[in-house]
Amino acid sequence: MKAWVIQENGAWVVQGADHDIVAQGHDREDAIQVWRLCVCGTMELNKRVGREPLVTYPPAPAFYWRILGEPEEIDINGALPERARIQR
Repeated sequence: MKAWVIQENGAWVVQGADHDIVAQGHDREDAIQVWRLCVCGTMELNKRVGREPLVTYPPAPAFYWRILGEPEEIDINGALPERARIQR
């Protein structure tokens, strides 16, 4: 999934591009890990209630694309415990 990873006011923030999901952490890797968990948790909850995995989250607002440019690709399964990985 694509997201922007930025440092803002002393915290690291990950803003999802494909889906408007945001997380923050103490450092870059912490923020990415928290974001991964948020994305995977949302996918799992939607799956349990019979919805498409991220149907409830639209893409990030257009102004993020204008201000932040091209987002980076983040593997949502990277560094997650096996039990938290998304099964496709």
